[in-house]
Amino acid sequence: MITKDPVATFKNRVEKLREKHAIPGLSLVVRYRQQIFFAEGFGYANLEDKISATPETPLSLIHIS
Repeated sequence: MITKDPVATFKNRVEKLREKHAIPGLSLVVRYRQQIFFAEGFGYANLEDKISATPETPLSLIHIS
């Protein structure tokens, strides 16, 4: 699917990578100088109960600067 919306393109790419690497769920936040530009959950916070991941889902933290 081709789209001109960069946010939709980004979300689609993250979802494809999540599926490719068999990651059950993740929360992603993009922040610059204390301003949040993007926050979204992908996949499941609880795979067994099919509970969706959200930006507020508590997960192990990986920080990339």
